[in-house]
Amino acid sequence: MTDATPSKRYSRPVPRSGVASLAGVKLGGDDRHDLADPIDRIVADEGLSGVVRLDLDGRVAVERAYGLAHRGLGIPTTIDTQFATASGTKGLTALTVMSLVESA
Repeated sequence: MTDATPSKRYSRPVPRSGVASLAGVKLGGDDRHDLADPIDRIVADEGLSGVVRLDLDGRVAVERAYGLAHRGLGIPTTIDTQFATASGTKGLTALTVMSLVESA
């Protein structure tokens, strides 16, 4: 008989999904580093494991990796980590197609 108790490594709460906003963050001239601190705070609040990249005017303003790519093996996420999206893009594709249908 198998134990139905979940593994402790997976028992932590799943981060809530939602949209984080950088509204109100002011950039001073070419200093794009002003965005790094608010993004770090949002990532910490949401418990993100992944990569954040923000381009402004065709240049990389922020590019950072957070958390673990593989929790079981303790492998950290890097900028070059490839993520398996599986069916995660189906909703975005459907939304895009329906937006195009609606605008036609």
